Amino acid sequence: MLRALDDCPGPERLRRLALLAGVGRPEEAHDRLVRYWHWALPADLPSRLARAVVEGAVPAPPDTPTAATVLGYAELHALATGDGRRRQPQRHQVGDVASFYAGVVDACALATGCPARHAEALDHFVRTYARVGGHDDTPAFRAHLRARFRHATRPDAFAPRYWRHALTVTGATPPRSTATGPGHLAAPLAALHQRVSGLHLAGDQIPSP
Repeated sequence: MLRALDDCPGPERLRRLALLAGVGRPEEAHDRLVRYWHWALPADLPSRLARAVVEGAVPAPPDTPTAATVLGYAELHALATGDGRRRQPQRHQVGDVASFYAGVVDACALATGCPARHAEALDHFVRTYARVGGHDDTPAFRAHLRARFRHATRPDAFAPRYWRHALTVTGATPPRSTATGPGHLAAPLAALHQRVSGLHLAGDQIPSP
């Protein structure tokens, strides 16, 4: 925590001090992140699917923390507990919430697999977004989705900030989950968003699949 305050100007040092002071014990911060995601997801999402999304969205406190991962975890905590926190897509936005979230999780599972399946992951991801809007996966729809993602991935938006800090904590290649899903969703989501929009969700640390 002390190293996270090094080599930054005074105003940034004060901001980091406030972030770090708000975290408290790591396990308590983890519990607050879990509570945020249960609040943010649709209430009628099937429990097993909700568990997979929460597991994939909430990184565990790092076993061997560095200054960067400690600060990244504090940034996640601030986003999830601050006034600017956001709900995730709800039924009125995506229709069949189970189909939407299952499609995203499945696409992420494919994206974390062998490189030969990356194109399949991208197709599955795009079809998920097309299906919930009643569209076909056409070149015109992909152009529409590309423009939408380009707008949604502006650096100051909630989602890019959350996944960027999650990547700092988990790294680009976190282990797969043996329980409910592909492991942490930050890296595959960043890669899929990058393939659709042409923009990095989290800087240069995520290679294109």
